[in-house]
Amino acid sequence: MTSPRKPLEVGSKATLTIVSGSPGAGKTTLCVRLAQETKAGLHIPSDVFYSFPAHALDPTRPEANDQNRAIMHAMGAAAAAFLAAGYEVFLEGIIGPWFLPTVLEEIPADVGVAYVLMTAGSQTSVGRVREREGRDFRERVLSTHSRFVFLGPYEDHRVETTNRSLDEVCDEVRSGLAEGRFLLRRD
Repeated sequence: MTSPRKPLEVGSKATLTIVSGSPGAGKTTLCVRLAQETKAGLHIPSDVFYSFPAHALDPTRPEANDQNRAIMHAMGAAAAAFLAAGYEVFLEGIIGPWFLPTVLEEIPADVGVAYVLMTAGSQTSVGRVREREGRDFRERVLSTHSRFVFLGPYEDHRVETTNRSLDEVCDEVRSGLAEGRFLLRRD
């Protein structure tokens, strides 16, 4: 018989920062930096979850909705497990406002959640993805990019990265996190 699992003694507070935006906006770069700077920081890159299905569908296609919803639940559950262990979690990926409630279903109500929406100009995004991937995903990038142009009630959560250094973006995000600018109301 095994004893109940005891949370790790890692950090004194558990927080979740969800960093979303279109491809090439700088999500991964930002989260790696912030997690490394945080004593109990932990970065969860969502791209890895899309490699789990043996016959994955293109996540930008309407027929991938069920797959995408399952992946969002899995990302939220993974984040919740690390939060329970005391980590400060930085979850990044294309977690648009349309999938935010799905991820949040997995997160305990007493956990503070920040939501940062990174944007870049369309040509900047296309160029960054081409440089990173070595291939042109122009159509896919532009399709996703268009979904982050109008953010509605999350407009104040926008961080523009075009023509800005990583240090400048990090400073804005750190400041916004400290001031509560990106905090979600979960009522």
